[in-house]
Amino acid sequence: MFDKLKSKLHRHKTTQEKKMSPPAPAAPAASETPKPDEPSVEQKPTTDNPKEKNSEKTETPSKDRWDIALKQLPPAKQEKLRALGMDKLSSGSVESEIDDLVGLVNKKQEECEKKFWRVSIGDNDIVLRNYTTKIVGWLEKAGDIAIQFAPPQASMPWSVVKSLMQIPVIGEEQMGALLGTTEAIVRIVSRGQVYEQVYLNNDSDEAESKLSQGLENALIGIYRTSLDLLADSGSLFSQNTARRTLEAILNPGNVSGGLSSLSAQEDELLRDVQACETRRSAAADDRMIGMLDCLNAPLVRVDENVQKLLDKTDENDRQDLLEKISTVKFGKHHDNVRETRTPGTGEWLLQNEAFHHWEETSSSGIFWLQGSPGTGKTYLTSRVVDLIKSEMEDLPRNEGFAFFYCNRNEANRRDSLSIISSYVRQLATSASNPDSMQTKLKELCKQAQQSGTTLSFDACQEQILASSNLYSKTTLVIDAFDECDQDSRDKLIEAFNELLAESKNTLKIYIASRPDPDIQSQLQEEQRTSLTIQASQNAPDIERFLDEQLQKLSKKAAFVGKMKTKIIERLLERCQGMFQWASLQVHQITRCRTESSVWKRLDNLPEDLQKAYDEIWEQIETLEDPDKEFVKRALKWVAAATEPLDSKCLLSAVRVGSLDDGGISEDEIDEQGLLFLCGNFLIIDPESYWRFSHLSVVEYLEAAHQWSKPQAHSHVANACLSLLITAYENEDPFTTLKHETEYDSEDEDNKPPEWVDIMDTGNRFHRYARHHWVEHVHEAKVTEDSPLATSLKRFLGAPEESSVQYRRWLGQFRKEVFWSGDMLDSSGFQTSGFDLTKFTDRESTYAYGSDLVFASELEPSDQPVFAMCRFAFDTILTEWWNSPAIDVSQKNDLGHDLLTIAAIGGSVAICRRLVEKGAQVNSKQSFSIYGSALVAAAWWGHTDVIKYLVEAGADPNIHLNSQEGWADRGDDADGESCEAEDATESDERAPEGWFASPLVAAVEENNVEATKYLVNEAKADVHKKLTYDGYGNVLEIAAFKGNYEIIKCLVHAGADVNKPTLHPYSGRNIDRVVGNGDLKTIRFLIEESGADVRAPLPGSTVNILVQAVNTKKLENVKYLVEKCHVDVNEGSEYETPLVAAIKTEDLELIEYLLKRGADKSLLMIWTCRISMSNGPATGAL
Repeated sequence: MFDKLKSKLHRHKTTQEKKMSPPAPAAPAASETPKPDEPSVEQKPTTDNPKEKNSEKTETPSKDRWDIALKQLPPAKQEKLRALGMDKLSSGSVESEIDDLVGLVNKKQEECEKKFWRVSIGDNDIVLRNYTTKIVGWLEKAGDIAIQFAPPQASMPWSVVKSLMQIPVIGEEQMGALLGTTEAIVRIVSRGQVYEQVYLNNDSDEAESKLSQGLENALIGIYRTSLDLLADSGSLFSQNTARRTLEAILNPGNVSGGLSSLSAQEDELLRDVQACETRRSAAADDRMIGMLDCLNAPLVRVDENVQKLLDKTDENDRQDLLEKISTVKFGKHHDNVRETRTPGTGEWLLQNEAFHHWEETSSSGIFWLQGSPGTGKTYLTSRVVDLIKSEMEDLPRNEGFAFFYCNRNEANRRDSLSIISSYVRQLATSASNPDSMQTKLKELCKQAQQSGTTLSFDACQEQILASSNLYSKTTLVIDAFDECDQDSRDKLIEAFNELLAESKNTLKIYIASRPDPDIQSQLQEEQRTSLTIQASQNAPDIERFLDEQLQKLSKKAAFVGKMKTKIIERLLERCQGMFQWASLQVHQITRCRTESSVWKRLDNLPEDLQKAYDEIWEQIETLEDPDKEFVKRALKWVAAATEPLDSKCLLSAVRVGSLDDGGISEDEIDEQGLLFLCGNFLIIDPESYWRFSHLSVVEYLEAAHQWSKPQAHSHVANACLSLLITAYENEDPFTTLKHETEYDSEDEDNKPPEWVDIMDTGNRFHRYARHHWVEHVHEAKVTEDSPLATSLKRFLGAPEESSVQYRRWLGQFRKEVFWSGDMLDSSGFQTSGFDLTKFTDRESTYAYGSDLVFASELEPSDQPVFAMCRFAFDTILTEWWNSPAIDVSQKNDLGHDLLTIAAIGGSVAICRRLVEKGAQVNSKQSFSIYGSALVAAAWWGHTDVIKYLVEAGADPNIHLNSQEGWADRGDDADGESCEAEDATESDERAPEGWFASPLVAAVEENNVEATKYLVNEAKADVHKKLTYDGYGNVLEIAAFKGNYEIIKCLVHAGADVNKPTLHPYSGRNIDRVVGNGDLKTIRFLIEESGADVRAPLPGSTVNILVQAVNTKKLENVKYLVEKCHVDVNEGSEYETPLVAAIKTEDLELIEYLLKRGADKSLLMIWTCRISMSNGPATGAL
């Protein structure tokens, strides 16, 4: 009812604005349910001087309707209300009255948050904080209206409401009943004062007077019920009745009594208001319109707690941090869908009762939209995203919102970590604070960067929980959930369930997918609202879509315009609610050239989506062989490509087959030609990338024609190798190679014609082929008898000597590394064996500027066996592995033997072959990165390789003479320096890698499973003393890296949490952990592992509480002080916890430590320093 009234009021206001000068300020439309914790928006008065305006127009009601309502109550209740302050003039102003009430409400909110109160009534999970937010919003609205437009009546029951808020409560249900009732009363007071001012004036005609009388009776009636409830407030909130009161608030239709009557009377009141609105004079002044605007504006409120936990960040720094969290272009994915969505699509969903209830209720929960393939779920999701975004952009508020569009064909859009890290990125800022980031997240990113790691799934889940506890409401949206990997889906559902259970504030999750029993069984039923798309529901959307598409087509074929209505009717009859089916039929109609052919087409429509696809496939099969080959190659390329392909790449790629198929075709095809031949199986998206028109196309090809991903990869790999073999056969890339960035930057018209030729290294497909051929060979999963194996052998050469094409490819790729830092981030970089970038970031890499930094596991390039090991080419090259020409003792330019390179590649089969050929599993390699094969496997996290090597005799405690980097390495790139020749088995022997042991390598790289195997199964020594890279023991490394699972594994194996670190300034292992800032790990070490936090290391200056303060994590500091009883004044004279807090300029930490008794007698110097730099901390002192 209120939504309809709002729409009516909005239309009326727009009409007035056209007639009036100056116009009244516009306010966004709002829903009936106020939105919590939105930022304050100042309601501007409609005149330059509102008080003067009020004095000129004294339209205050002649009746005191609250007083009339009061006198209709029994005498006893009247006396009770008068004793609470009813019917008495306040000595203060309206502002002070409202401020007092807001203060009382805030105290109730603090009490709720402190006790983590939530209430469950039936299917409703109530966040009590939302009630307090609504109350404050209505109070501020009432104050704005009174100050700007009309003085309040003497009888308005603010004093009684104030008494109500002072009722003591001892349980969450009592608090919920108190706040819910208060919100209802305050809402009625605020609305009532506007309705009286606007509709109940004395200048009305007879017809309007009858309507006004109905509204007056409704107002007095609802006032009377409100006062009756206030008089009975003592009994409403007792322990015995509080739950019943809450049920009446949430489900008024199922419960009798005052609160249910109040709800019914509100509905009746709104009907009367709507009737009055239809008769209100068109000459209504801007003052009336201003009051209605003020009433209809969404409730807003700035949450100071949110502001405290956000940190203003420089634009460049913020973007850099956000990119480190996630690089998924979620916004672009949404734009692509929205741009192809027909206007008006999805309106039925937004009006759907189930969706509306999920969106508007203050309870947390999941909305699961289900639909068969092709029913337009993604378009509906995009409509929901637009709705939420527009609400937040129109009036920015302290709410969190994140969305994600899954896609089975793109790796970073079907993986659980990609999805959840994208959520973290989007929740890092809010619409009301776009220039700020969550302080905790900034610190988390900084720690991950220092530790050389990225955010794990668990860390992301914890951050999302922190966000949902920070914002008053958080909404997560995920589309095409069924397109996630099965493991990713299970992991995300578990995370969703845990977040819903643990979030202190409202958390909404929207999921769109096909019906799936696995999803259904895992989503908790009590928190799930499900809606299955029916054909009758999305028929209007399909009709709009058809109308739009046929209108476009009619511009090319006029006869279609004359038939449009009939075509739409026929297609709607047969589409069964499937957008995709309807879209395919429009495409088929575009092939018709006469009206008769269209009618014939409509008389022979396919029964369903499967039949529609059969029809398109038959059309493809009837094409001439060259055209048919282009189509099938295009389908395979789009199915297998590791990145979306644009036309420049795909139109070249379809020309290339295997060498047996003739290699590179002389024929060329343009964009529109290929689109036409593909029959709507493929489309070009708004980003100009080629994609399948729908996931069901891929599924059709797999099911009906036995196409598979490995088959597609096999073709693509063959095409890549065919191009490289042909292109590098005669041409020397070192004289002709031009970098792609130079090519792209040139004026298109001035490029020589041959520059974009498929044989040119600047061609997009050429670049793709040289960067990604290895990935496609792997994914093809073929054996030696396949055509792909023949192509691979021809490209590599022979076991004992590589081909000229292979050498030129590697040389060119190596040269590309020097040209562009972007190469360091591409999958092709590591694919090609340039693995040293795993150890350094881009800036560090280029700072060295030496050949060493760019060295590859594949060099020297004349030996293809290094590529066979590094790329794990096993069964595809079985014959070569049996060749006696392979020398298992040979080393590459980085000093690694074949077994170590195979361990990097992760192939157990190749490692086994090499060991059988005589490779030594404990061979130590001087002047190398890893020093041994087992260390290499541990660093790369190949647990299966580690297991094989250990079983084959590799020593898990092998002692390596590790060095801090490559400072002592000889100048020769092959590692054969004079130092190696003179090395002895003393402490001064040549360095054997960067790691002291396999366990150190696994822990350094945060490889959990590898660490667990080495410790629990291989019995690696967790006590080994280290003397390199700033660490004294392996637990210290784990503490610095901050991986809970690894720390737990090491401690359970006997690692000492109280053991000193390598340097006194680092303290003990427990100090390192506290300095890393993970509360879960800190609690584990203290509560379960015997960490002593109150006994500092003798001779050390490290203070554990100072370590905690430096992380700027208040919860860690609180834990140490309140649970572990660490002294807040412990520390050196100028490094107490309070001094550390002042240095961090964290007000919350400073205030907390002062409250806990921190001594500020020595702080004058720090206060002065902060004051001189205008730091924010000074005021706290």
